[in-house]
Amino acid sequence: LASIGAAVGGLGLDEIVVRELVSRPERRAAVMATAFLLKAVGALGAFLLAVAAAGLIRPEEPATWLLVATVAAGQFLAPWDVAEWSFQAEQRFGRAVLARHGAFLIAAALQLALIAGGASLSWLAAAMAAEPLAAGVLLALGWRGGGGSLQLAAADRGLAVALIRESGWLMFSGLLVLLSLQGDKVLVAALAGDAEAGRYAAALRLPELCFQLPVLLGVVLMPALVRRRQADRAAYWRLVRRLALGLGLGTTALAAVFALGAEQWIAL
Repeated sequence: LASIGAAVGGLGLDEIVVRELVSRPERRAAVMATAFLLKAVGALGAFLLAVAAAGLIRPEEPATWLLVATVAAGQFLAPWDVAEWSFQAEQRFGRAVLARHGAFLIAAALQLALIAGGASLSWLAAAMAAEPLAAGVLLALGWRGGGGSLQLAAADRGLAVALIRESGWLMFSGLLVLLSLQGDKVLVAALAGDAEAGRYAAALRLPELCFQLPVLLGVVLMPALVRRRQADRAAYWRLVRRLALGLGLGTTALAAVFALGAEQWIAL
């Protein structure tokens, strides 16, 4: 529920904002400030939507509302996603990658420590919220450290309307994709109970790693690919074909390893 709410709160702005930063650098301050405020409103909306949905689905379980609210609170620093979009527009991917994956490692270490210590579900929910919060802090620090500044007074109402108008379909598309990935977990919980839903979610985490690997490598290799394309297009396409083949074989092998060891790993 928190993930679905975050998809709506994200407003589908990322690609639109990156395009605006690249095509209209003279309006950079206005685009950044407007996007930041839109994301702030979206984060609040995502939190309220997730909690309201939890109340509708589990009206007699206030403990569930609290868990959903805890996880959804991780979106409160999502406005700092604008720093990542600025890095993308400038092709400075290193800081964004360090922030995102640094946050992932922090949250993963925290979750493992809590599991080893026999912590309650509430603490694990807080650890899940820690990842987006840590990403927001690291992105903000990276943005400030790179000389970035945010001038909220430069926000433009007309630009906000234009951004929302263009990003609406992207938000809708992202929501449908997320529903296809996350909606089954809600359905399993309703049909088979929370315990089975937990095992099902744990099983899904393994193949999801295979989806994340190409994305991570794509972000890291993007500057090199751009330079290669500018220098020699034929060499660029040869490199792309090799990368596609390597990623395909690598993720297939990784999926096979996960499948063979799934029973033991899911139990962990």
